[in-house]
Amino acid sequence: MKRIISILNLGMQSIGLMRNEMGDNLENLMKKCNSMEEIRACSKNEPQLKDELVNSLQVPINLMEGIFERLTLKDESFLTYKSATEEEIKDL
Repeated sequence: MKRIISILNLGMQSIGLMRNEMGDNLENLMKKCNSMEEIRACSKNEPQLKDELVNSLQVPINLMEGIFERLTLKDESFLTYKSATEEEIKDL
């Protein structure tokens, strides 16, 4: 396990995490949030926050997936998977 984490860390060294900006209203709302718990609470009052945040983070997510999929351990490439949608989670 330690070896896997160290390989992933090597891949992430070349990334500066960034995201696309959302609208001013949502950006100001996000500045007040200091944890995922607070972001979840804010998204209950502001329903578009969740979708806008996901869209905003898509570029760095795609970049990290591309880097991770080029990494190997014992000649086997790493695999990435898309997270489950809310509907898939509810179906479980």
